Amino acid sequence: MCRSGNLLHEFAPAGDLLDVAEAIVRVFHRLGDHEHKHMNRMKFLIKALGWEGYHDAYEKERERIRVEGGAKLSFSPNDPPVEHAPTGARGPAPSPADVATRAASSIVQGPGITPAVKPELATTAADFARWEKTNVRPQKQEGCSTATAFFGRIELPRVKQLLADLETMTSESAEPQDYVDLAETSEFRPQTMAGECAS
Repeated sequence: MCRSGNLLHEFAPAGDLLDVAEAIVRVFHRLGDHEHKHMNRMKFLIKALGWEGYHDAYEKERERIRVEGGAKLSFSPNDPPVEHAPTGARGPAPSPADVATRAASSIVQGPGITPAVKPELATTAADFARWEKTNVRPQKQEGCSTATAFFGRIELPRVKQLLADLETMTSESAEPQDYVDLAETSEFRPQTMAGECAS
């Protein structure tokens, strides 16, 4: 559904932008259709309330935020936090044979044809270079990159655990961070997974 935008402000001072954003989010969280996910969009909320109704709710929320003292950042805008590249010692990496064994032991389930998991260990430098060119991107933090892997039908828990084990090689945290965004579902669909790795 395409629709023309409405003018919220002719002009908003830079110092008010955080309050404006906070008011928009609060109105959406308070009045949005959280029961029907496909209808939980700002455009549907504005259509349901009408522009005048939405604008009135927004202005009331702005006033509440002003009374509260204004929206606040969780850090000083003059001294924002900086994320540095990991400096701690890396843990030992699982061997390729161990990773292959764990991947091959997965049991793919679901409707239709279930493919056999056959890890390919005999990759060449050219194979890796081709994959790296299309699937690895440097991050703004020095020494860090984002690697993207594409999977077809997979057994999610095993793959997530393998990625978590590989992630601990570069993480300073005690607990592996989960970079895999997968729905809590038993269905198996093609997914894109991304995680940090040392470049």
